[in-house]
Amino acid sequence: MDNSINITLTLCNRPFKLKTTSQSESSLRGYIKKLNDNIDEYKKAIPGRDDFEYLAMATMNLIADLASNPDSGNKDELLDFLIKIDKSLDN
Repeated sequence: MDNSINITLTLCNRPFKLKTTSQSESSLRGYIKKLNDNIDEYKKAIPGRDDFEYLAMATMNLIADLASNPDSGNKDELLDFLIKIDKSLDN
């Protein structure tokens, strides 16, 4: 039985469509909330940068958190999502 679902996640005020499992949806939404919160913090602390720079800083921060806590969340789903974001930013 395929339990895949289609969701839309918003990052830096841009929607991204993603196919994931219902079990992973909550953790992915949590990661995206954390990324958006970190982006907002960077915007306040370091004004004048573009969204890509804020996204890069927030992503590096999240990756550092995941590296220090290897048992947290579904990293494969997050990595797939970040790769999709990277590809869409190249266009």
